[in-house]
Amino acid sequence: MVIEISKQTPPLPPSAQQSTQQQMANTMSKQQQNMPPPGDNITFTESATLLLQLESQIAELPIVDTQRVELIRSELKADRFEINPVRVAEKMLQFEQTLENAA
Repeated sequence: MVIEISKQTPPLPPSAQQSTQQQMANTMSKQQQNMPPPGDNITFTESATLLLQLESQIAELPIVDTQRVELIRSELKADRFEINPVRVAEKMLQFEQTLENAA
């Protein structure tokens, strides 16, 4: 038994073609309905503009403070980094309380 494989997909039956075309037309129609008519203007309040500016500034900040990481790394290598278990526990509890308050 020989199976011929080609990169072409078999054509859809006419009913499936019509269904696919109708779905595409419905999707395009919905997209057009959601678009504002030409000539509409959007104005932002001062606070919204400030929030947008802050958001872009925050997005430019690095996720990790590399200077702090290097400082801690060097302290660890020199055996000078001290872990305060009481402070760690307090911070963990504070974090848990923050999560509970957010829920």
